[in-house]
Amino acid sequence: MTVETLTEEEFTAAARHSGGGHWKNAASRWGYHAAAIDLVRRVAPARAAEVLELGTMGVSIVKGSDTMDYDEKWHATGFEPTFHHDARRHPWPIADDRYTLFVALRVFHHLRPVRAQSFAEAARVARNLIISAPTDYEVESLHDTSSGIAEEEVLAWNGGVPPTETIRLGDWRGNLYFWDEASLRSGRIR
Repeated sequence: MTVETLTEEEFTAAARHSGGGHWKNAASRWGYHAAAIDLVRRVAPARAAEVLELGTMGVSIVKGSDTMDYDEKWHATGFEPTFHHDARRHPWPIADDRYTLFVALRVFHHLRPVRAQSFAEAARVARNLIISAPTDYEVESLHDTSSGIAEEEVLAWNGGVPPTETIRLGDWRGNLYFWDEASLRSGRIR
């Protein structure tokens, strides 16, 4: 069985329903969602429950996936995550190798100063990772908790072993990174 993924029409409808805020530029966000969905298809998890998505605000790219979110800033009406947990708190309340795939789209730049530890947690709980992050993100009021992520930092997360694939999204969107099980096991974090 193949998992069912978000369509562009569903993504657009969710953005319209949200009333703005984070989704004010939803049309330009679909590109990295579509690229992540292509990577999900490559990994080919057998069931939605084999996927953990972080920071979805109620819009998962894998329908029925497990989710980890917290209510401090963003809350989607009617959405109940599988795990109510702040990804900046370690360890995460999830067993080792519980998931085939972990997905975090434009979340990790908000996990400063514990991004490396959060990456280690993601690699602990899942065998494949998809993370998108802006390279340039500077909001003065969020400086202590959020900033762009340079590729050198991403490389350091996995002991110098590069992601299996890096997709350059351009401008404010940054990059989409994919680590397969072999690249994660080659790093020093395992």
